[in-house]
Amino acid sequence: MTAEQIRLIRNTQPFIPVAIVLVDGRRFQVTHRDYISVAPFGNVMVCYNSNCTANILNSSLIAELALEAHPADAEPRE
Repeated sequence: MTAEQIRLIRNTQPFIPVAIVLVDGRRFQVTHRDYISVAPFGNVMVCYNSNCTANILNSSLIAELALEAHPADAEPRE
């Protein structure tokens, strides 16, 4: 998974919640575009959960971004 692919999904209108799945099987839910940030060089990503806990992830360990909801369930357009 490249940083550009992550940014593309983050910037999709409307945003569709996703789960970041790491190569070891751990999953991190991203329910809003503001809960994910990609470092300028793309090697690190920060993912926040609903408790405002930050998870710092190595982008090279991301196996996939799994869609979590249908577009009708996603955040409203801004």
